[in-house]
Amino acid sequence: MLKEFIQEYYIDPIVYKTGYNPINTLTWIAILLIAIILLFRFLRN
Repeated sequence: MLKEFIQEYYIDPIVYKTGYNPINTLTWIAILLIAIILLFRFLRN
């Protein structure tokens, strides 16, 4: 189940060059927000 999910929404768009989809776009947004939060915490200290 998890393998198929990852294959469909993360691997296949790269292999078949279909571009972004809502799932991997939300993942990139989450990664960006976490990185920004960690960066601000690091720079604040």
